[in-house]
Amino acid sequence: PTPTVSSPTVSSPTVSSPSAAASSSAPVTASEQAAALSALLTSSVATRTALHSAVTQVGGCTHLSGAVSQLQAVVNRRAGQYDRASALSTGALPGGAQVKSKLLAALGSSLTADRDYLSWARQQLSGGCTPTSQSSAYNAAFSASRRADAAKEAFVQAWNPVAARYGIARESPRDI
Repeated sequence: PTPTVSSPTVSSPTVSSPSAAASSSAPVTASEQAAALSALLTSSVATRTALHSAVTQVGGCTHLSGAVSQLQAVVNRRAGQYDRASALSTGALPGGAQVKSKLLAALGSSLTADRDYLSWARQQLSGGCTPTSQSSAYNAAFSASRRADAAKEAFVQAWNPVAARYGIARESPRDI
């Protein structure tokens, strides 16, 4: 008897672009799913760079209003990335459900950390600068960031073998 293989369910993406609309009626290949996930990860690099720049400013108590604005933009971008990750189809990828689950955990943890850093920045702006060692808001952000780093490591371990299979560059947890 021939083994039964169920085809993945492909939901129509919420992005309105000609390529998204054209592909919504056709099955999405594993290669296309891997490329979509890789594109999302690429956008995460810029978000992380902006986060670190703003956190450095807040830590140095310089340009606080700009840092608060930059952190709010980071939170908004990361929330968008989480939403995009939630909508990704990964059923055709080997271990796709696990990869997606770990990506959502990493992005969700990162979003929590980003929000905590934003709270810390707002406190620094409104109440004067407190050394990071004495700031409960900073300590919460730092703890959330450590959890996010662990989640990113778990994601990368699941994703990199899949990425290699489709000719996509390996990711580092530091890039997400």
